[in-house]
Amino acid sequence: MAEYNVRIGTNTHRVALRENPQYNLDVNYQIPTKSTQYSNLILDDISASFDCVSVPAVDTFNLAVNGESYYPINEQQLIISINDVVLRPLVDYIVSNNQIVFSTPPCAGNKFSGIALVTTADLTRTLNFVIDAGSFPMAIGPKGDMTLDISGTIESWVLVSDEPGNIEIDIHKATFDNFPNFSSICGTELPTLGLINQSTQQKNKNDNLSTWNTTVNAGDIFRFIVNYSSNISKATVSLRIKL
Repeated sequence: MAEYNVRIGTNTHRVALRENPQYNLDVNYQIPTKSTQYSNLILDDISASFDCVSVPAVDTFNLAVNGESYYPINEQQLIISINDVVLRPLVDYIVSNNQIVFSTPPCAGNKFSGIALVTTADLTRTLNFVIDAGSFPMAIGPKGDMTLDISGTIESWVLVSDEPGNIEIDIHKATFDNFPNFSSICGTELPTLGLINQSTQQKNKNDNLSTWNTTVNAGDIFRFIVNYSSNISKATVSLRIKL
């Protein structure tokens, strides 16, 4: 065992360092938040067709975005202005399929502006559970629990490790009311790294969970269990859940 003098300020301390130091880390995990992205669509200019003097006056126009017919969900989804004056949905105009109908037909020379408000939500969540044994070999057994705050369907799993090796992880689930009575959700398709083409794996995934119990509900508790492990000290299992 080597010994060293360490000077901190005016004080000198003598410390010992093991020949083969080892350390151990706790299990840790994170749940990335679900994000929502917002975008708007600019409606094609329809002012070239404005005509308020013909009989009958033209009050109905086709809506399009970049030449493609556009079908708004409802009037409130659109921001329509004529001559820079914003019109009132259901009062100044209504929509039907891909058409807008004005209560007062706009005249030739009037300026048109139209925006369709669009919300694209990320309807998935990826749960990451990290098992870290530090410098020790990965031991078998339960590695920690995770309480879910979402409901949905598990679509796939991904398993990666710090080094190529062998590991199998089982995932058990219990409702809050039934805790700590767990049961496996993995069927015969457990997250596993093994021997493929004479080489051990460092990554693996499965997006066809035919034998899994894939339904999860907010309040459910997951328990992650290592069934066996060889040559691996850190592994991350990720579950993609469709909300």
